[in-house]
Amino acid sequence: MSKLIKPISILENISMDARILVIGPRNEDDILNLIGHGFSSRNIIGLDLISYSPWIQVGDMHNMKFGESYFDVIICGWTLSYSNQPDKFAKELVRVIKSNGTIAIGVEYSTLTETQAIAVHGGYDLKPNAFERINSTGQILDLFKGFVKDIFFNHDAPNRISHTDKIAKNVSSVVVVFSIKK
Repeated sequence: MSKLIKPISILENISMDARILVIGPRNEDDILNLIGHGFSSRNIIGLDLISYSPWIQVGDMHNMKFGESYFDVIICGWTLSYSNQPDKFAKELVRVIKSNGTIAIGVEYSTLTETQAIAVHGGYDLKPNAFERINSTGQILDLFKGFVKDIFFNHDAPNRISHTDKIAKNVSSVVVVFSIKK
């Protein structure tokens, strides 16, 4: 998550009082990381499918209960790979982000076959056969075609290190931080 939070923390157009949504934080670590970078705790909301924390609301990233143009920043770290409806996910982010708002998305670069992915993830299939894995910043930005204003940070897994049939250390990350025009 630091690969997403650090670029967000240095952008001059983002106030420390910005309304921030963190999608898929699992626990408070990402929220505390944002607070550690100076962002106001009262304006940070986590959203995940399950939660024990008052800082993390239970909900689905494809159908959020927030109003239109509610957030200044949305951070989605390594959760897009779980979506079987990436187009719906992108439309929902555009709906809840303000015009000129900033979106930060990260995914893991992977060349795993379906069989290898199921083995690495403990028998859980992250991507059914009908869907292509998102593996580049270009593919992420294509989800937001027509809405991308500025690209602030683009890290397109330059090392192309992926899992093999065994878990590899230091797997490459695909990270992009960009603003939205509506």
